[in-house]
Amino acid sequence: MKKLVMFFCGLLMCGYQMYAQKTLVGGENFDGLSTFISTPANSWTTTNSYYVSLLYGMRGQVPSTIGDSIILETPIYSFESYEYVYLEFSHICKVSPSDIVRIEYMEDNVGSQWQPIPASAYQGEAFDYANAGFSAASYPQWDAADSTSTPTQQWWKNESFDLSQQLSFARAKFRFIIKHGTQNGTHVSYGWLLDDVKFYGSAIEYKNPTAEFISPFIQDTVYSTGPYLINAKIKTNTQAKLRPTYLVYT
Repeated sequence: MKKLVMFFCGLLMCGYQMYAQKTLVGGENFDGLSTFISTPANSWTTTNSYYVSLLYGMRGQVPSTIGDSIILETPIYSFESYEYVYLEFSHICKVSPSDIVRIEYMEDNVGSQWQPIPASAYQGEAFDYANAGFSAASYPQWDAADSTSTPTQQWWKNESFDLSQQLSFARAKFRFIIKHGTQNGTHVSYGWLLDDVKFYGSAIEYKNPTAEFISPFIQDTVYSTGPYLINAKIKTNTQAKLRPTYLVYT
């Protein structure tokens, strides 16, 4: 007998192959010589304890002094050929909610200033991101109640930002910042782990499709042998067309 487990993400990812693909403009997986610059030097360091793509991730720790910051800065990327611009990365943000974690961008123009990526660009599922940004309170797995708990590989979360309103047809660089807030002792938290940071450009809007299973749903697959009819639907949310979709199960 087999227990059938439906993988909704499998349905979603397999269906999300659009005829017009987004283009990888740049990024970093930290598995070689990094193109990102750490300020102060070595305040962000590679780690082989936590990663999404083998063999390393990047770790930044909260400074011990209130008000101090550490910065991880990217090179300049060109989105000059693209109307739509996207940022995606994987992370674990084991940082106290009283500290400040943010991502900023600056256009490659004379007189440009660093600006925080607005909350309106966020497309992920972190709790209360619009008001609080990222912290250990963003996801239940990150255990905000215990500042000294240690992450596991299962804590990784994927995030995405639509930067089209800010950086359409532009050149820009970015920086990831951790700032010690107003409370002493919060630097004991593990810190901010990053991996697979990617910047994309596209000539067409790129949004996740809507995917859902259709009732009747399977209630018991342990003691009955099937066969089972599984119905699901997937719908594009942009002008891009979907290729034929298949369902993944185990």
